[in-house]
Amino acid sequence: MEMRKKRTNLCFLTLIVAAFSVLLVHGCSFSEYDLVVEDSSDMVLEEANSTRALSEQNCRNDLVISVSESEEYLDYLMSLHMFFDKFDSYYSSLNDKEKIQLEENLNNDDYIEDIIDESCIRNELEQMINAQNQLKNTAYFHLNKLERSMLISLDCTYIHKTVLLKTRGEGDDARKCAEIRDKAIQAASDLAIKEKEACDDAYESGTTVHAYCYFKAAKKFSKAKEEAKEEYERCIGK
Repeated sequence: MEMRKKRTNLCFLTLIVAAFSVLLVHGCSFSEYDLVVEDSSDMVLEEANSTRALSEQNCRNDLVISVSESEEYLDYLMSLHMFFDKFDSYYSSLNDKEKIQLEENLNNDDYIEDIIDESCIRNELEQMINAQNQLKNTAYFHLNKLERSMLISLDCTYIHKTVLLKTRGEGDDARKCAEIRDKAIQAASDLAIKEKEACDDAYESGTTVHAYCYFKAAKKFSKAKEEAKEEYERCIGK
């Protein structure tokens, strides 16, 4: 009798443990399922956001490419090159005293007008401004500032390419000097682009103050480029 009672209790206890185990496993399975669903949802959301961002970036890239390949933009680049090149030739022809005088009179509108005529850059200046106005027919002004700056910077290597002297056959010291010079000229070119962009943001296209702002940007570029070349001469003369 006592043995039967113990067996009954043992069976009852076994049933309880078994039932508890089933509930525990069932509960865990649901928690794991919820975790998987939650993780899966996060992954799907992250993938969707990534896909959306990639799609938007592709659209922006297409926009930049469409501008870079347009006839209006190519005309603008050409006019930009002609303006900077023409002014640089004029600046290089000045002696030290004339350069100082130019520096001191950058805020004198009458003086700038005289220099524009003296340097014969008025035609190039007007062509550049007209070419920029033609960019309204493209998506250029739909680009953000960073995209516009990057686009022009990539295409404006020509601003300084004519002064990057070859160092073939020279020693390591001369090549290092040339690298320093080239980096300085590249920095001058980048500065010119930023100055030009600042002019576009500050003044209405085609106005006198807009043209004067371009003139000052060209002067800064020519001066910085000249300083880079002088530093190169000092470097190789050591």
